[in-house]
Amino acid sequence: MSDMVYQEDTEKIKAEADRLDSAFKKFAKQEFALDAIDQSFSVNKNIFFDAVLRVDKVKFYSKVFHDGNSASEYKEIAAYAYWIMKLSPISWKIESTHCEYYSHINEYFALYLIMHVIKACCKEKAKRCFAPRRRFIRDVFYSFRFRDLSIDALTLFIETLAFSYDIYYPHDADEDDSMFSTLRELLSDPD
Repeated sequence: MSDMVYQEDTEKIKAEADRLDSAFKKFAKQEFALDAIDQSFSVNKNIFFDAVLRVDKVKFYSKVFHDGNSASEYKEIAAYAYWIMKLSPISWKIESTHCEYYSHINEYFALYLIMHVIKACCKEKAKRCFAPRRRFIRDVFYSFRFRDLSIDALTLFIETLAFSYDIYYPHDADEDDSMFSTLRELLSDPD
């Protein structure tokens, strides 16, 4: 073990939380065709901040407890999905019962983050098209809603998806960290 102590970089965490908020708005506009997102959703930015802070701690403690090795990009994506589902920073302002996605918007957004990154990596590496069956998406969404999944379980899920679409590479490989950079792009794309 190391005597390293986590030190919060508030500005970095706030900037990342703002990017996560922007990614959510992009998702909401794309998935629900909403122009007035702020009128439809309530996003607690303090909870987004807390989620990003917890992801940052996962990355830090991964270095501490794994001989200086940073968390894999798979684990980082899993940590984002996990904390979004657990902390539930997003809620609908309008009560709606006609779609299960509305009442479970945090799980849906977590699923979107994972699937978006996998799809973008498949496209970037010119591998086979990422087009999971609708049943698969429903089953994963069901698991996100009703099963208590750990960050490690989500990491294994993401690694399995990456492996099955031939975009998996070991964390210590010399290849470009395309999955990590795709997550960074998603969180930094203001559109």
